[in-house]
Amino acid sequence: MDILFAAVVALCIALIIYILISRDEELLEPVFRKWRTDKVLMNLPKDRGEIVDVGCGNLSFLRKVDFRKRIGIDSDVPLVYDMDALEGLRKVGSSSAQCVTFIASLEHFEAEKAKILLREAYKALSKGGKLIITIPSPSSEWILDFLCALRLVSKEMIEQHHYHSKEQLHSFLSRAGFSKNKISVKKFELGLNTLIVCEK
Repeated sequence: MDILFAAVVALCIALIIYILISRDEELLEPVFRKWRTDKVLMNLPKDRGEIVDVGCGNLSFLRKVDFRKRIGIDSDVPLVYDMDALEGLRKVGSSSAQCVTFIASLEHFEAEKAKILLREAYKALSKGGKLIITIPSPSSEWILDFLCALRLVSKEMIEQHHYHSKEQLHSFLSRAGFSKNKISVKKFELGLNTLIVCEK
């Protein structure tokens, strides 16, 4: 009986390892993506004219929203604006968007480029429009590295991350033109991620 039990446990462990190694997507990837997307969806503005998603990837977020005009910007995917984020934001009309989102994308830019992108996002927003950002918290770096080592999150998810502190983000957003009293910064995903919502 002990040998049979040990064989079943070994088989289960082998199966789990096989599943972890052979799957197309790391185990926690869809969980984190859904968590981030849900946070953004809950904070969208009531006016559903135009939305711009910077770093839109495969358009999964834009397919979920009911805005009249949806613009995706990503240099890695052939979309409406298949270009650098800065170039794409500059093509969006001034004060034309009711919402600009950076969902797990702003962290891929160094501080100087992030500041410029936030200024351009501010310009693109109409009065009362919202900028919504999800970005990893600086304290999550070692946790994400550990989860990556276990193949629970993808290496691409954490590659080339620039961890910006809450204070830095407030400074970037204020310099972009947002009033300090219209900037909300909250942690979620057990503190691993930060949600920023700003109103112009």
